[in-house]
Amino acid sequence: MYAQLALGQSASEAGLYLLIFFAGFAASSQLGGRLLDTRGARSAVVPGCLVAAAGFALWAWKLPDQDLNTQWPFIVIAGAGIGLILGPAATDAVNRAPRTSYGEVTGVTQTSRNFGASVGLAVLGTILILQNKSNIESTLEAAGLPAGRAERLADAISHAGGGSASGFGERAGRRAQEVFEAVQHDVALSTRTVFYVMAGVMLITFVLTLIAMPAGRVGAADETAPQPASAS
Repeated sequence: MYAQLALGQSASEAGLYLLIFFAGFAASSQLGGRLLDTRGARSAVVPGCLVAAAGFALWAWKLPDQDLNTQWPFIVIAGAGIGLILGPAATDAVNRAPRTSYGEVTGVTQTSRNFGASVGLAVLGTILILQNKSNIESTLEAAGLPAGRAERLADAISHAGGGSASGFGERAGRRAQEVFEAVQHDVALSTRTVFYVMAGVMLITFVLTLIAMPAGRVGAADETAPQPASAS
């Protein structure tokens, strides 16, 4: 949404924007796997939470610039942090399960991940849309639009894709361009709030994992699981 509304990119260009995040994710997921194998999941997950929190906070700080050149290092950092977390955390949960419970534990971890993703998207998406509407309404009213029309336009823009100043409102020209750019900045500010919340969530996760996540490697489950009695 930020790439399309604040940067004016098309849907395909917004997809390329997201690929920057996954560049960091793909590289660090390999490192996370190696750390899991040699030192255990904690060695990857704990620093991963801190790296992700820093990445999202710095990314949020640069969002109002509306310039990809100033953002991409922090996008990569955020992706790298998440890459360190996801694979080792899920694998560690399965490794700690008895051999007979692999399927059950896998189902629980996948359900938890999908549930968390759905709740997070719903909460953060709601925050983004409400902030967008509030910010954009204020901008449009300051530009002289009646409150009712400003509200309708703010609602439409909050759910729209990319675009340009052409066709914005009923009058073209420099004033329309100025208002359009102000709206784009409003979207960037709303997105920054969401990203700061994401950084806060990662900081909380860092503290929880630092306190509660067990250290060390997990041996193969079938080495610790009770073995059936011998027929002899």
